[in-house]
Amino acid sequence: MQASITGANSEKKWEASRLTLHNVCKGDKFLPRVEDPRNILTFLSYHFELATTRGKNQDEPIKNALCALSSGSVTTRSLKDFDPTAPSFIRGICHAFQNSRPLPLRKAALLFLPLISDRWFNTYSLTMNSMQMDKFCKDWASAVDSNDLTDDDIKMAALTAFLGMINSFDWRPYIAHEKWKLLEHITLIPDDSKPLRRCLDNLELVDEPVARNLWLEILWSRCTELLPAVRKKLETVTGNIAREADLDASGPNVERYLFNMNSKLRGARDELRQYASSPTDPVAVALKKKADNLRQAVSALNAIKRENPPVGAKS
Repeated sequence: MQASITGANSEKKWEASRLTLHNVCKGDKFLPRVEDPRNILTFLSYHFELATTRGKNQDEPIKNALCALSSGSVTTRSLKDFDPTAPSFIRGICHAFQNSRPLPLRKAALLFLPLISDRWFNTYSLTMNSMQMDKFCKDWASAVDSNDLTDDDIKMAALTAFLGMINSFDWRPYIAHEKWKLLEHITLIPDDSKPLRRCLDNLELVDEPVARNLWLEILWSRCTELLPAVRKKLETVTGNIAREADLDASGPNVERYLFNMNSKLRGARDELRQYASSPTDPVAVALKKKADNLRQAVSALNAIKRENPPVGAKS
């Protein structure tokens, strides 16, 4: 893989590289650590080009390259000198997600996408028009649905990309409404996640109609961590919801927010009792912070409920 692939013997070298990756990635064997992803990225870009401009079936080498890159040893930092927004690379990723491609390839693309999601969704330089973005979101959603969502790696990859998409004003309109249910798995995302932090700071998301179930609950469960402007808007939107008395049980509902916050608060307090003798334990500190968030959320939601009686209710 490290040899220069140029000159008269270039095709033999590409074939040797394909065979190497095939042997490394076949079966469920543990993938070796990728110290430098540049060679595999060169390999991937070359085979993307064969598939998208020459019409050659390159499903297996593309899958193997994506698997090697998403094996856990490659980080977004190690990709900092690589441009995943180049038109040829965009075509390749879109190709890998197409419904007509084999499921193992689409799974590999799904697991790889978080490595470039910041550069795709948190940028103004992506050269995709509205039709291409719409198709990509549909293909991505199909890939999510076609894979095993009991697999934490799949859930984490899907949710990381989803957070990048919803934070983007450009991408958000193309996300299928049912994909917002991915937020049910939000606890898999670490607290220091940049995509999560950007969403928590995003004022637009507080007003997003599709977000008024799971997302508003997530905001309330982290209410002490929000920017003042986001917290104020959250309280305003929740007050409006409280006055809408005729919504069905599946719609935004302050009573349900309260029930869920109280339930989570009881759970956090129960867990915290296990650390009574070691209050400085990092887990105990995190649980105390979580319980404080939830306690303040319950208090604020009760106040909003009192101050915003349903329209038509007797005072």
